[in-house]
Amino acid sequence: MLKYNVSYFLLDAVPSENQVGAASKLALALTIKGISPDVCTFNSLIQGLCLSSKFETALEVFQGMKNKGCQPDEFTYNMLIDWYCTKGKLDSALRLLKEMESSGCPKCYNLQYSY
Repeated sequence: MLKYNVSYFLLDAVPSENQVGAASKLALALTIKGISPDVCTFNSLIQGLCLSSKFETALEVFQGMKNKGCQPDEFTYNMLIDWYCTKGKLDSALRLLKEMESSGCPKCYNLQYSY
């Protein structure tokens, strides 16, 4: 359990410092050591990629996450839907929302109002 907590802490901290490449290498190293990435690990990578304006890579990680059998959670979907909305790609945001609903993932809407 200690290995997981340390790896999660490192993966969470590295993207916040815009060191996405280092986080990706760390995730690969953990996988080689037999520590499978979980939803928190993937979310940290996806968040770091989104914050670094590497959205296409974030989508690749998202797809890889699903391909490895790791179920995205509401945080995963919320990050990607938010990015689509801020870029005006509402069709893509709605497509992802429908995927989220069909996967059985609980809905967690972050509504913002402007006055």
